[in-house]
Formats: sequence, structure tokens, C-alpha cells
Amino acid sequence: MNPMTLYLSNPDIDVVGSIEDFRCNMAEGLAKIERGLTPPPHKYLALTVSNPDGTRRTTCLATVDLTIGPTRIQAELVTVLQLRPSGRSYFDSQPGGGLVPLPLYLAKVSYGNFSFEIDVLPTKMNLPCVVGGIFIQRAIGPNYDWLYDLLSPPHWRALRDVSRTKKNTVLIIGKYGDNTTKLREIQDVLQKNGYEGVLLQDFPDIEEQSLREKMALFACIARYVLCDDSFPSGHITELSICSQLRFTTAVLRPQGMASAAIDADLDKGSDFIKAFAYDPDNLLSVLADALLWAEEKVRERSAEFNQLYKWRSPEKTLR
Repeated sequence: MNPMTLYLSNPDIDVVGSIEDFRCNMAEGLAKIERGLTPPPHKYLALTVSNPDGTRRTTCLATVDLTIGPTRIQAELVTVLQLRPSGRSYFDSQPGGGLVPLPLYLAKVSYGNFSFEIDVLPTKMNLPCVVGGIFIQRAIGPNYDWLYDLLSPPHWRALRDVSRTKKNTVLIIGKYGDNTTKLREIQDVLQKNGYEGVLLQDFPDIEEQSLREKMALFACIARYVLCDDSFPSGHITELSICSQLRFTTAVLRPQGMASAAIDADLDKGSDFIKAFAYDPDNLLSVLADALLWAEEKVRERSAEFNQLYKWRSPEKTLR
């Protein structure tokens, strides 16, 4: 079992005897999560806790406990992050009866696009952080529709999630390994343009799915597909899937050359796949053209679908 998973699955485990190995394993695991090389363990969040001005911070794994309002952090983090008291207290009930005031500290807790200054409660525990109900309430605040999703059947919840995901998610395909750096650069450009670029290798498999099904699933929930066709790899099969299922797809090719001759004419006669030739010195500008074309094509096809499928109406269409 992965040392991180073992530790998190057994929060009372004694790690003092092998503290150096423990620190190395945890640091390596967190570094991979931060770099997007591996997802967090199931049911755990990778979030950042810092002092309010952000000069002291730590990225750590956390779980969620909605039975308590404040977010709990390891007591040692108060000193490490130089947190200051917020002037408020959390009243904890005692076994013999009565309430004891516990001082709260002000910290900034960030997860994804959510970042809030909230009260945190120092606690003696192995897990670095346990997110409380106040953080969750702040995150849900402007997105109250999520509450209805929580009470909906799983398939309805998944359908609404797909609708939201298709607004800004882009599936990036291409050769991994030594070419992953270029895919990460493309991912960074997408983020700067308001998109969420995703790579299949960053997500765990679903045991009932084949790799083709996994790719098709992500392409279905993406706004469009962006392919780096620099070197031959499994993405050749993925491009075939894009063609068969008519996914809007932009293909980036060095000097306009396909990585495999079989795909050289993939975009010919197609209005939903387009190849873009680039040189090393103009990749960014060509990528910008590809994003513009793909976005316009998605909007154009959406309008066509709404006219073609006569049963569609604002009441029956998720936007």
C-alpha cells in the first residue's frame, strides 16, 4: 500500500519511529499532487492553508467534517504559518458537561478556485487539516443550485455536472512521456484563456471502462478536443474516435506534418476537425488561432443542434 494512503487510512498510526521516511514519502506524494501527476487519495482534498497575507503557506491533504463549523488544522501550523487570533472562540462541549471556549485563528484556506479567509481551530491530530462547514457554506454561497444537485439522483447530478463542465473544459490528447512537458505548456495556455485543460493520465480509470471508453467519456464532457500531433502514439486511435463521434477537434501539427500518414487527411471534408500547422517559434500564436476556431465552431454547432432537434426548448435544455 502507498505510504500516504496507509497513513491517511490509519490516522492514529505511530510514525515517530520512521519520521524521516514518513516525511520523504509525504513530501513526494504531495509534490506529485501539486504538479498534477497524480490525483489526491480518494475522499481527500489537496488544499493550501496560509496566513492572511499569503507569506507563509503549506499545501496539505484534508478531509471534510460538516458536523463542526470551523476548519481544523494541526496545532503546530499556528506557529509555522504565524497565524494570529481572530478574537473569536469555538465552544467545545466537555464529557462532564459545560462548554469550554477554544481560541480561533484567522487563516486563508484555498482549494481550486475557492479561497476564503476563515477561522481555524488548532487541534492535536495527525491529519494536517479537516475542512469544516463554514468553508463549505462559503463555497456554495453563490452556487446554491449545488444544494439541489446533492439531493438529486446520481444520474441527474452527473448530467448537470456535464453541462457545467462543457462550458470550459478542454481535453488535451497527444504523446505522453517525454512530450508531456509540451502538453503541460498547452494546459497552461488554456488556463490563461479561461479554460480547464485536462489530460487523461491525470485521472484514475473506472474499472468497468476500457481506455477507448475513458477517452470518449472525457471528450463527451469537454467543450472540445485539442490534439498535439507531434509524435505517433495512442492519440492516433483517439483522433479516430473524435472523427467517428464528431467531436469538435483542433489538431496542432509541426510544419503541418501528421505524426502518422493514416491521419494526414483526417480533417479533409470535415467541418468539425481542423489541422493547424506551426513552427517552434509561432506555436503560441497558432494555438490562439486554434482556440478561437474551436470556440466559434462549438457555438456554431450548438446553434445548429438547437434548430435541428425540434424538441429542444429553454425549459428542456441545460445551459
